[in-house]
Amino acid sequence: MKKFLITIVSFLALCVFSSCENNASANGGFYETYEEQQTFETTEAELPQNLFYNEVSIQTLINDLQGNALKAKRTYLNERFLIRGVILGSGTNSIGDFVKIGTDKDDWNYIVCYFKNDSQIDSIMDKNDGDPITIKGIVTDIDEFNGYSMNIEDIYTVKAVGLSTLQNYLNKDENPYLGKDIEILGKISKVGGSTIGENNQGMYIYIEPNVEFPGEKIKIKCFLTTDEQIDMIQNANGRERITVQGKLTNATEINTLEVKYITKLKY
Repeated sequence: MKKFLITIVSFLALCVFSSCENNASANGGFYETYEEQQTFETTEAELPQNLFYNEVSIQTLINDLQGNALKAKRTYLNERFLIRGVILGSGTNSIGDFVKIGTDKDDWNYIVCYFKNDSQIDSIMDKNDGDPITIKGIVTDIDEFNGYSMNIEDIYTVKAVGLSTLQNYLNKDENPYLGKDIEILGKISKVGGSTIGENNQGMYIYIEPNVEFPGEKIKIKCFLTTDEQIDMIQNANGRERITVQGKLTNATEINTLEVKYITKLKY
């Protein structure tokens, strides 16, 4: 009886082994198949993203680094920010292709911003030193002597236009800003609509000057184009300054922008 049981157990073990071996042959090896099942490729889109970029001036970054380098690292390293400045040259080093963003054409204080693709590089091919530029990116390195490095996540090159200037061209045959990307600065005076509709003609905000002009009522209607933009203005009020970048799509009865970026500013 004992021999019979041993024979049965041995037979079952042989069947299990044979099944595993066949599985290994069919899938390139049992252990390789197991490793493939345990390996998950995470795409960039699946990674948690901070959709909001805090705007910080280049001068603030430089001052904080010079004042307390350790505090600057804890404050800014691996964080996402929006910076504005002018182009101070570009080049290539061991890390990759970069553009230097500073506060003034003759200023030695600048941030080194690295491109992630050719499309970003192409966006500055027709730009010159001293031209305005806006960068959304993540701070990847902070060094007391070499300053800040950022990886560019988005790049925007536009010139700021005053609301009164836009008003002067309203309903004029010749409007140099119509159909162009521009930047405006003001305060939110009204929020309308509920969700983003077809052709982005859903939720909108009105922007007015921070300082009212006597006898003149100026406002720009800005149509929001992303849920991120809606989230940013949910708790907005008229005391906050706001920067809007986008395309001027209409300039007849009221100047109308199709929003690309919105940035809240604090006094």
